[in-house]
Amino acid sequence: MIDYNAFRFGAAPYTGELWVMRAARHVGCTPDGGSVWDPPICDDPSKLTVTLVRHPCEWLRCYYHFATQPLNLPLIDVLLPLAKRSWTFEEFAARYLDEVPGQYNRIVESYHGGTVIRFEDLTWGIIELFQAVGGVDGVKAIELKNLPWIEHEDEVQPLSSSVAPYWQDRVKRAEKTLYEQFDYGRNGD
Repeated sequence: MIDYNAFRFGAAPYTGELWVMRAARHVGCTPDGGSVWDPPICDDPSKLTVTLVRHPCEWLRCYYHFATQPLNLPLIDVLLPLAKRSWTFEEFAARYLDEVPGQYNRIVESYHGGTVIRFEDLTWGIIELFQAVGGVDGVKAIELKNLPWIEHEDEVQPLSSSVAPYWQDRVKRAEKTLYEQFDYGRNGD
């Protein structure tokens, strides 16, 4: 996790974590060491801990399309061989569901987020977080709302295709806890 003055932040890759780090820099939050992808070693109950979650199907799709090397994080790295052996997302999803169903839930849980912000609500969730810890006025909030998602061309680009309903249903059953806890499944999520 990254230690900021008023909170700690860590999240799995492909959840919007790079945008959050850029937003924190934009409002003047400076990190005091740590890596965004590293789950906390021990929780400091005096500090707010923030993490991110993304719709399980979308997270798996991003992981499949963009993961190229291990991160030295066993909970996440277990997926890399499955992705590399798969020619299509559907093959990857089948391997995921057969070999490690529920793994994304275990990944999210490993970050011990006292505050969890959904990727789908990220901009306003982060604005509210920064307002709560002090550091975002109305002008900065508007700037954050307009902060680009992509800073460098090598960052993950949004995917245009969607996950077929068959795979959405199977992932939903495997990641039932996440769907319920973070209110996925409403409005056709």
